[in-house]
Amino acid sequence: MSTASSTPDPILKQTYRDLINGSHILHYHKVLDAYGHLSLRHPHNPTHFLLSRSIAPALITASTDIMTYHISDASPINPTSTAKDYVERFIHSEIYKRHPTVQAIVHSHSPDLIPYGISGHPVEGVLPYGGIPWDGGPGLGYCTPLGGGVEEGFPGEGYQAWCFIGAKLWREA
Repeated sequence: MSTASSTPDPILKQTYRDLINGSHILHYHKVLDAYGHLSLRHPHNPTHFLLSRSIAPALITASTDIMTYHISDASPINPTSTAKDYVERFIHSEIYKRHPTVQAIVHSHSPDLIPYGISGHPVEGVLPYGGIPWDGGPGLGYCTPLGGGVEEGFPGEGYQAWCFIGAKLWREA
């Protein structure tokens, strides 16, 4: 994998810095918890995106903490046996695939919205100045991966994935 320290490319170097600094800023402001993450579309190859390995955003410190993935299937460009991937990379992949102008994605596990996702009830405004973050859409409950069974690309037997993710989400958008 090309890293910021080993590449003379100033644009790629800056993109790595932006991903590291953006992750720290979003964590500092409590937009991201230990499990949330930021990804960026690759600055030179629009069929790739950059995402940290599976570590807390506050702990990303170097380009070696960042992996490059194919947008087509969320597979790593240079797989390693030691770096653990975020399984949510499939969400990022599908969004980048569907929306070629999107340059960055934040995946957050906001404690403010999770209760609405698991309650089975639609989100409703309760204050005159409050807003609804989306148009009601399906809940965010757990389910088996799309299609009802373990799909290729999801690790492990019986792996549980979010219902409201990836291709299903964007097919309905």
